[in-house]
Amino acid sequence: MSVENIKYMAIGRMSDNKILISYIPDKKTEAFHDDFKRMTIETLRDYQNGTIEKVFSKSSIYGKWLCEADENSIVFMVLTNSVYSEESGFHLLEDLKTRFYVVYQEVKSNPRSTIIIPSEKRFMYELAYKYNNPGSFETLSSAQDTINKTAGLMKGNLDKMMAQTANMNKLEMESFEIAEQAQEFERGSMQISRVMRLRKYKFYLLLGALALLVILFLYLWFSPSD
Repeated sequence: MSVENIKYMAIGRMSDNKILISYIPDKKTEAFHDDFKRMTIETLRDYQNGTIEKVFSKSSIYGKWLCEADENSIVFMVLTNSVYSEESGFHLLEDLKTRFYVVYQEVKSNPRSTIIIPSEKRFMYELAYKYNNPGSFETLSSAQDTINKTAGLMKGNLDKMMAQTANMNKLEMESFEIAEQAQEFERGSMQISRVMRLRKYKFYLLLGALALLVILFLYLWFSPSD
């Protein structure tokens, strides 16, 4: 596949203005390799002097430069066609940084490391191949964004369902407790009712016994004596 959108990729170090690794995906631009290297070193010097922002883009006669410096003073640069999407280009820079530190893990802990092996640049080829067609990449990014949004909505709905389930469980427990309290109240009411009935019966018995004693007393009082 002929790569035309991505013209040049380079990773450099500010401290000594050195290009650690570079790659030209498009063979038609190899004639300009020395110019690309010169511009890369100039950009590293500008970073070192603090005359440019951490992340920036600029146009040149060869196309558009997209650059980013990280906290380790490592600079990642990509040269694209002038019409190439900056959004896709900066995505490429992020992927380039991630893949670089995967291949050269020691550089992350020691930016002055000299273990860079220029021949180990397959990850650059893979990224150039991936980002060559910005339209398809943006379509994939849009699809991924849609998937992420859908996943977020599904997670939100699931969280709401879980919250509703928790509320339902809470209401169920409260209903159960209320039912238990109602049953306890009913048992207490029945017990009080039985006590009141017993007291009522005792009162009637006492009243009957008292009436019987009065009648017996009157009988004995008014009965004729022998």
